[in-house]
Amino acid sequence: AGIPLLLIDCYKIDTLASDTRRLGNLTGRDAEAEEYIAFLERYEALVRSPAAAHPPASPPRVYIESYSDYSALTWGSGGDLLVTMAGGENIAGLLPVSSPKVNAEWVMAQDPDVIIKTAASGKNETELREIHAKLVGRTGIANTSAVRNGRVYVISGSVTYGPRSVIGLAWVARILNTDNSGDIDPREIQDEYAGRFVAGTNTTAAIYPQPG
Repeated sequence: AGIPLLLIDCYKIDTLASDTRRLGNLTGRDAEAEEYIAFLERYEALVRSPAAAHPPASPPRVYIESYSDYSALTWGSGGDLLVTMAGGENIAGLLPVSSPKVNAEWVMAQDPDVIIKTAASGKNETELREIHAKLVGRTGIANTSAVRNGRVYVISGSVTYGPRSVIGLAWVARILNTDNSGDIDPREIQDEYAGRFVAGTNTTAAIYPQPG
């Protein structure tokens, strides 16, 4: 039809800044776009700087799973980016296909230090708790170091992907105990986002259980 199109997904944290800048240019909202980008990059830098400056000798090994059971998130996915940016090692990062189906035997053999499950956006805390209970009770999974040490988390897709993924990044850093993660409160970032950009987005559950 001769109509020019521009595809912008605003999905993964590593392209949010460029996507936002394009949207700002298209809509004549360059100043507002730069305000959001500054917010995004400020908190991203706070998480990434210690991981880059003082990489751990043995980074936490993480199994991060998508919405469906045993659907692993591999290199370049939104979840993988959060783990690696926060200083962790994604145990499925080098698997040769996107979102491969793994099984309990594979997860148990890998014995991750941390397990993170992504839940669909809009789940309340009770629903996140129920997903968590099913996750830690899976046959085989219960024998991993992550479960034995209480390092299993369910995180909402609302803060894992899209414009609020910097909040998810801060939660992942807190989960992995990145050097200065204790100085970054993801709840404060969520409140700031709601106050400055989209009201009401700080009222939904983001993670269960909340790490210390």
